[in-house]
Amino acid sequence: MIEQHSANPAGTGPMTRSTTTKQVMYRVVVEAPDGARRSALVKIGSPALGVLSEELSVEWQDGAT
Repeated sequence: MIEQHSANPAGTGPMTRSTTTKQVMYRVVVEAPDGARRSALVKIGSPALGVLSEELSVEWQDGAT
């Protein structure tokens, strides 16, 4: 991983009680062995259960899964 930044909008996330979504989100940049870099949004948890869920999803910037 080259870069990692929190991607939760202000006022959201697992430590905020005023939001319905309790997921943790990160924007990441990763580098392959050949030097190619890709960006993705990583979501930890589910919208319903937040981080109590073991769900993890990765949304690549180019649309790949």
